[in-house]
Amino acid sequence: MNTHQKIGLIISTVVLLIALLFAVRFIVINDHEPDVSRAHEDGNKESVPRKLQTPVDKQKVPVTAEKNTFQPKIDQFIWDGLDFKLGKTKTEIIRNLGTPKSFKVRKIENRFDPEQIDKIYELYFDGLYVGIYKVTKYGKEIFLAITVTSDKYKVKLGLNVGSSKENVVKILGEPQDKDGENVYIYEDSIGFSYVYFHFEEGILQKVNWVFYCN
Repeated sequence: MNTHQKIGLIISTVVLLIALLFAVRFIVINDHEPDVSRAHEDGNKESVPRKLQTPVDKQKVPVTAEKNTFQPKIDQFIWDGLDFKLGKTKTEIIRNLGTPKSFKVRKIENRFDPEQIDKIYELYFDGLYVGIYKVTKYGKEIFLAITVTSDKYKVKLGLNVGSSKENVVKILGEPQDKDGENVYIYEDSIGFSYVYFHFEEGILQKVNWVFYCN
């Protein structure tokens, strides 16, 4: 073997050794790197890097996924949940449903203009309550609350008074909030309007919509 051949053999051997060293280093590094996907799957918080150790990893993700699944239906039910013709103003409601059993008018100071006095109309029917805020300056009427306590007044999605708690959860998902075990609360995607389901012994007794009035 001449000198050139010896030099070529030495260079090839060095290159091979360097390649082997890099390969071993890569295997060692990857063998010690946390498997984030498995950590999320198993819920093993200790194997997740510190920057990922937040409540979102274990708790928020399932709730968000469920909320995204049911939220369009919740929104529709909050904004348009009545299955009978109500009306948009006090006059229209009385025209559609007849004279209420009780009718009250309260004066209230406008929170943006203390000198402006607005009104709150409260209409009581057998099994139905409607609260309306009237902005006197513009003559605009806005719903504050609607409460149904009788299956005489039908509700969409079949969630009428007399439905079961299980049926409500089946249709709208688990409640986003609770007031004890007998009041289930759902909110719209904007976070300004709500619907409350009141139960007794697992049976729906009252559906109460509460709307944000700005």
